[in-house]
Amino acid sequence: MIKLITRSTLICLLSILFLGTSCDAPKQFAYMQDVDYAKQYAVLHNNEVVISSGDRISIYVGSAFPELAAPFNGGAFDAGGGLTALTGGPTSTQGPSDEDSRGQRRLGYLVGLDGSINFPVLGKVQVAGKTLPEIRTMLEGLIIESKYLTDPRIEVFLANYKIYLLGAIANQGKGQAGGQGQGAQLSMFTPLSEVRGGVLRVEAQDRVNILEAIAMTGDLPQNSRVDKIKVIRKEALGYKTYALDLTSVDVYQSPAFYLMPNDIVYVQPRYRNVETIDRAMQLSGYVFSTISSITALVALVKLAK
Repeated sequence: MIKLITRSTLICLLSILFLGTSCDAPKQFAYMQDVDYAKQYAVLHNNEVVISSGDRISIYVGSAFPELAAPFNGGAFDAGGGLTALTGGPTSTQGPSDEDSRGQRRLGYLVGLDGSINFPVLGKVQVAGKTLPEIRTMLEGLIIESKYLTDPRIEVFLANYKIYLLGAIANQGKGQAGGQGQGAQLSMFTPLSEVRGGVLRVEAQDRVNILEAIAMTGDLPQNSRVDKIKVIRKEALGYKTYALDLTSVDVYQSPAFYLMPNDIVYVQPRYRNVETIDRAMQLSGYVFSTISSITALVALVKLAK
């Protein structure tokens, strides 16, 4: 009966062995394996940042008349027709440059213990307990009431939006993503040390989800467990840990899909050893699988004769 094994049967058996040994790693690393293309998935928890004491918020006021908006941005319009920052000389009449506005965003306004900021022209403004869109709407109303501007266009962002990443992280180092001008979305990932991990700082965004945060760090390395990600979040009564599985679309339903400022993201490594040993072990696994396949093929050919 063994001699009845045909050549086509041997080829089928070899194909099964090869597929079984070569497709395991890509499946373990692939994102959203159960996604249905062209289907929309709702995000159940649209977390919005609520400002509290100790936060820093950056505010830029724009207008069709930049000379009228200048005092709200910490500058004054001089008699020579140029915009003069309080700490510098004349600049363009079109308003603050991109570099100046980004510097202003990084500095921001510190929210005091009483929940207020000291905003130019308006004085103390209560912002604690409000979301960024609520602050934007409130400031627009206050500026219009002050009769300085009738068309304020306000941008409000969290200046100290930081996310901590640990574990199997790419550690791509410093960089930025986004465009130019007002509203440009900038990010910078700073490794804490030679060991995996670092701090992701994000500018000009109201919120960041887990996929965006990973992309800003240069994606995850091959030794990461994309199905074993933990998000540690400080809440009112203590710390809470969420589990994320990026191989499934169920991640959209997690309260941790959208990250909050100061969240700690831990990506579990596939191996516990250092990266070089991990690669050696992975390579040896491929070699062993290949040898096993060849050995099985030779044995089947001998039995078929």
